[in-house]
Amino acid sequence: MPLGLWTHNTQDFSNPPAPQIEAGILHNAQNGMIVLLHSSIMPTYEILPDLVAKLRKQGYTFVTLSQMAQHSPELAERIERAKQLY
Repeated sequence: MPLGLWTHNTQDFSNPPAPQIEAGILHNAQNGMIVLLHSSIMPTYEILPDLVAKLRKQGYTFVTLSQMAQHSPELAERIERAKQLY
């Protein structure tokens, strides 16, 4: 399994309101973005269906790290370096 770090930390663990979490993601959305979300945080859980729909409407797709690495030599290189550490 590839190791990857997030590029956008929602800080949802600090319990901001759900609209704030969603707005931060939508405002910062870009190709290759890896968003850190916690499944145990209720506001995060509540926004996911709407957030995914909005991002898809903007043309974004959701992929695994392995799929992303196939299209990003830089990410593939970072994954290989990380594998050597573990």
